[in-house]
Amino acid sequence: MIETVDRTQKIREAVRQAYSEAAERPESEHPFPVGRCFAESVGYPADLLATLPSVSVDAFSGVSNVSIFADIPVGATVLDLGCGAGLDSLIAARRVGKTGRVISVNFSEAMIARACEAAIEAQINNRFNIGSLAESSLAVVHRSDP
Repeated sequence: MIETVDRTQKIREAVRQAYSEAAERPESEHPFPVGRCFAESVGYPADLLATLPSVSVDAFSGVSNVSIFADIPVGATVLDLGCGAGLDSLIAARRVGKTGRVISVNFSEAMIARACEAAIEAQINNRFNIGSLAESSLAVVHRSDP
């Protein structure tokens, strides 16, 4: 049992490190696609990406464009699990407006740092948390909501 836990922790740490490296050096080669071209390839409109902070777009490493097609009404609360550099969080924050809020969670401090920088640049109402869903622990690292 201890070997399984050790192995799981090692895998989790390797994944965290890979995403952190993508946040720190998005222009480098990674084991997964990263950046603006990749975001466009999964359905984010180029004209929308052009309006978002490049600090978020350049490190995009998501798997879908849920913030584009999801029904997100004004005033809603959105939980973005695995927010990465914050691209979907930024889009969701625009959609929920000033009366809503977005809570963003990621286990890479480097990705959260990019997401926080993007939120400040975009002047959005957001809360960014670093934490692991597996450990069910979250620590608020940036809070811009009232």
